[in-house]
Amino acid sequence: FYPEHTPTTLISRSRDEIAAFTKGFERVTLKPIDGHGGKGIHFISHGESDAGAKIDEVTHNGSHWIIAQEYLPEASIGDKRILLLDGEPLGAILRVHGAGAELNNLDQGGSANPVEMTPHDLKICAALKEGLVREGIVFSGIDVIGDKLIEINVTSPTGLQELSRFADRPFHHDIIERLESRKS
Repeated sequence: FYPEHTPTTLISRSRDEIAAFTKGFERVTLKPIDGHGGKGIHFISHGESDAGAKIDEVTHNGSHWIIAQEYLPEASIGDKRILLLDGEPLGAILRVHGAGAELNNLDQGGSANPVEMTPHDLKICAALKEGLVREGIVFSGIDVIGDKLIEINVTSPTGLQELSRFADRPFHHDIIERLESRKS
């Protein structure tokens, strides 16, 4: 799970475990483990009166696993989606929330902006490379807030169109060529 690169995180479906976890932070992000596009994400602030109801909603009363994660205030300025091909970074976009919204996801009204990767972003990519390659994950996207890895997206990472437009390069050709070169 790369704990040296992630904020404090709990994976659970237990209301009691999640409630106890949230007591250690000013604010916590709750998201479905099988979610996408920012759907089903809730935030709990320390001492919030309806925290139990939010936990029950996200976990479907304890029947669905969720990710509870220390909230990172840097999320207010956006998050980076870094796209990787065989663990090597193709580039990044900065996703910024829309007016009146808090989620940076493009599916939730966020916008994509060009951004450069930092040396720390490259360090995170290098740490993930071996595991991604070992698992046969050719194309993936990671989300970084501040200097922390938030998640690894392997089923349908968004941002490829935006990255290609910003870089004026058809990255989808690189991905298809890589996949075709693996055919036996």
